Amino acid sequence: MATAYGSDGMNRPTCKTCPFWDKIGKISFDLDEGRCRRNPPFLAMTLGTTDGMGDENSGEWPFTKESDWCGEHPEMSKWGQERNKNSQSVAPHLGVRARKFLFRMFADGKATCGEIISSPETAKKLAQIPITEWMKIKHCGLTTVSELRRWLKYHGLEAVE
Repeated sequence: MATAYGSDGMNRPTCKTCPFWDKIGKISFDLDEGRCRRNPPFLAMTLGTTDGMGDENSGEWPFTKESDWCGEHPEMSKWGQERNKNSQSVAPHLGVRARKFLFRMFADGKATCGEIISSPETAKKLAQIPITEWMKIKHCGLTTVSELRRWLKYHGLEAVE
């Protein structure tokens, strides 16, 4: 199965192995390009055609490269199950606001944002601060609180109510 390297370190199924992908050939960078035929074509309008007949409508399917991927690949659910099985060793994703929040709370002028986020010590410090105090920090809304709770749980800690 052809796969693409995902941002989570897992390989996922790509267009190359999808039964809905119609290969056209090599277009650029030695990658095959094709059309995704998972769904019906969309309506494309060509303005001012060369035959002098005016505008023309036609059906088009999206162009994709062999290394592209989407959630419609028949193997995607199998890949997702494998990913979930292995995800216990991967820290939960923190959105931009949650990362900024942690950086604002624990930046000491020496550590980078990445170092602060990956530190179990940061998690221990955060677990000692009540959530009501978190909410006083700029951009700390319910989504950020939810992400930070999952992040603490990953580190085996609970948030103080």
